[in-house]
Amino acid sequence: MAGGWKLAIDFGTSNTAAAHTSPRSGEVEPVALTHGGNLLPSAVYAEPSGAIAAGAAAANRAEGDASGFMPFPKRAIGSSSVRLRDREVEVVDLFAAVLHVAYRSACRKHGEVPPEKVVLTHPEAWGDSALFALKEASRRAGIDPDSLLFVSEPRAAATYYTTTSNLQPGERIGVFDFGGGTLDIAILEAVPGGDFRILAARGDNGIGGRNFDALIREWVFAQLDDSNPPLAEHLRSSASTSSLRALDLSVRAAKEVLSEEASATISVSTSVGNETLLLTRAEFNGLIDAEIQRAVELTWQAMSDGGVAHNGLRALYLTGGSSQVPLIHSRLSEFAPVATLDDPKTVVAQGALLGALRVERMQSPAQSEDNNFAQHGFAPAPSIDGAGSVQGPQHAGHGPHQPTSGIGQTQKKRTGGLSGGKLAAAIGAGVVAVAVAIGGTYFLTNGGLGGPESFVTDPVGEGPEGITAALPEALRNVTTCEAKEQSAPSGKKVPGAQCTVDNEAGALGEKSSYSFPAYADEVAANSLVDEQRADASNPDNRVKITEMTSDSGSVLGFIQEGQGFLSLLVVNTENHLIIDAMYPGDVATAETLWETSGFAAM
Repeated sequence: MAGGWKLAIDFGTSNTAAAHTSPRSGEVEPVALTHGGNLLPSAVYAEPSGAIAAGAAAANRAEGDASGFMPFPKRAIGSSSVRLRDREVEVVDLFAAVLHVAYRSACRKHGEVPPEKVVLTHPEAWGDSALFALKEASRRAGIDPDSLLFVSEPRAAATYYTTTSNLQPGERIGVFDFGGGTLDIAILEAVPGGDFRILAARGDNGIGGRNFDALIREWVFAQLDDSNPPLAEHLRSSASTSSLRALDLSVRAAKEVLSEEASATISVSTSVGNETLLLTRAEFNGLIDAEIQRAVELTWQAMSDGGVAHNGLRALYLTGGSSQVPLIHSRLSEFAPVATLDDPKTVVAQGALLGALRVERMQSPAQSEDNNFAQHGFAPAPSIDGAGSVQGPQHAGHGPHQPTSGIGQTQKKRTGGLSGGKLAAAIGAGVVAVAVAIGGTYFLTNGGLGGPESFVTDPVGEGPEGITAALPEALRNVTTCEAKEQSAPSGKKVPGAQCTVDNEAGALGEKSSYSFPAYADEVAANSLVDEQRADASNPDNRVKITEMTSDSGSVLGFIQEGQGFLSLLVVNTENHLIIDAMYPGDVATAETLWETSGFAAM
């Protein structure tokens, strides 16, 4: 990789960014992809001729005819084609159009000399088929497939972060990537050598800055319905494309101004009249509050998946243009220190290239280049055979030859074989069978887990099955756990599990599923109870703590309620089982979960 210039491209849902080694300084810098800045709109437009335009050109073509326009082609991943202008267009060709514009823009900065290496970023959850599509798109865009490396977006962002803040092995950070069309959250743990291990990743293609734009637009129409009904009706029924586009631009500009100022104006200009509306930040916060709450809950779920409790992150690292909204900073800072960057829109591309260069410098003479990059999370692009399949391992995980950067760090175990439902079916109707771990051995007893006969002395003695067996019956019957090491409040690593509750039947509250880490530790159990009670009595504590007690008094629940988040902590003081970071959503749901799951009766 030494000698020539290098390029990284972050193909985003709304915008695409790139970074290169500067032809003047050799340093990693963003690439100016348009005359106006570093961001290229990821939009595409299918021309009548069959050609595909990308970027600002696509948006320009759409003003006259929107039938061939697609603003977010990345959202089509998983589909082979989409219908544009009454014909099927391959999704790979849409990707290729965007990548081609970014690639050619960068090459022009280097006298049309192609780069020696091209690093492409991708969401953490993308598997082999998605990476195959990305590689094929890059080939059609004119990029040499042999020059490709893949790295996940959160790993790239975390790499950028650690160029200025060194993390010690074992420290954990979060990456909150909030763009125009999607939200992706990952929890990472620093490992020796300056690399990271992905602990958990969550994403939602239904949350993004475009949602904020739509909410502001609805507010505009509501204001006009009161102040100028004819203008509102004209906008809804017969306004020109240029008038509507001008409104969209004004809405987006107001949103960006509100990240810095207390108010912003929105202009409405049409052939039948003009209006200027004033939107305050307080009004804007009210409009987007529900969307922000969804983002906060998704962050909590990712932290739970990664076994990270409240205030367990060194920093929550914000990237993406939409992450600049002040309300997001306010809500997220309630449970993790928020870290921001100079330019959140380009840090993923810069981090991807910085990471590749760092690995190159670390490479030993005895190592092959591909193997060295793969050991640090940079996967060589999957090879392609004539049938279009991906060659190599087909499972998620990290390793020298795996083409994805999926999580895959824990051993998944389905505990249904020991669930009450299946065991009851095996021994006869009308008898509830309970699997109990005592001294590392399972016994079957009748009834619940409340009396001395069913007392669980070692919930983790048999791995995740032991933890499942220690749950109340109603919860145990719909819970799947997988073995996963957890961190006690002292920082000590302990055996444990990551569990998921399938609540599709809705018996345990409003949510369709719950996720929580669990482990057993006597010191931690006692300290957590003391800490929660101390926090509850502290008038300066910003988090409200509500304690709930079971029938036996040995199982305690603590509802932790802050601005923008709510979690449930359960501690069994007898067997020292700890269920941490379960997120019911609101107090009423938490109380319902406490009762209907069976904790209250234990």
